[in-house]
Amino acid sequence: MHYIITALGCKVNQYEAQAIETLLHAHGFTAAADGEPVDLIVVNTCAVTAEGGRKSRQMIRKLREEHPQALCAVCGCWSQLSPEDAASIGADVVHGSGSKQAFVDDILRAFREHAPVTCVDNPFQRFDFEPLPAGAAYGRTRAMLKIQDGCNNFCTYCVIPYTRGRIRSLPPEEMARQAAHLAAEGYRELVLTGIEIASYGRDLPGKLTLADAVETVAAAAPLMRLRLRSLDRADGHHGGLLPPRRRDRAGLPAFPSLAAKRMRPHTRAHEPQI
Repeated sequence: MHYIITALGCKVNQYEAQAIETLLHAHGFTAAADGEPVDLIVVNTCAVTAEGGRKSRQMIRKLREEHPQALCAVCGCWSQLSPEDAASIGADVVHGSGSKQAFVDDILRAFREHAPVTCVDNPFQRFDFEPLPAGAAYGRTRAMLKIQDGCNNFCTYCVIPYTRGRIRSLPPEEMARQAAHLAAEGYRELVLTGIEIASYGRDLPGKLTLADAVETVAAAAPLMRLRLRSLDRADGHHGGLLPPRRRDRAGLPAFPSLAAKRMRPHTRAHEPQI
């Protein structure tokens, strides 16, 4: 069966989209070429701004109209917040920003049972990081590895903690294994990404830091160039955390970003009581 997939928004969504593709390939799916019939539409949605939500709805409607015969599966932050709206505009499988393995399992279930499936969890009940296949989107030479999910900042303007839950980090042993595997596959550049990677390791035993993550990857894949994404806070957890040797290795500037200084996280997070 043939699929098309699109990811809106951040690097994490792009990473998760390529991981979904890898999981689909294991079940015999292949990417549809131009002009080929499409059996499955996958949209990984965004809700970081109102515009992200609007574009997500627009993309679902557009692909649904272009491929009315296809099963439409939707996941991501917008469908986490608005699962009923996603179903109302044509999604057959609706998940949020949770487990991508469960998402693929429910896609297979929908094909098997010819029935819609909606499964959206409570993001504040997520306590474990879900390791996913690392790699690159089709045709790209720069690989991505998600090392962190969730956010504890609860900034005044930001909905992401309510869609992604609290911080969860990839254990260093799994990080090293995936980085070494990517290096062995021939990738020479690796993007470490997450929702807010400056918070990496705070949930792990020993209170690891982003510096530990950079050192772990550098040791496992010493010939790979590293890039860091989603460094959002000017609290000493990015450039200031890494001494010059490691900062240069990660491609970081020696000064904090001005954008990060403008953030105003709550001192008391307004997390729903559960």
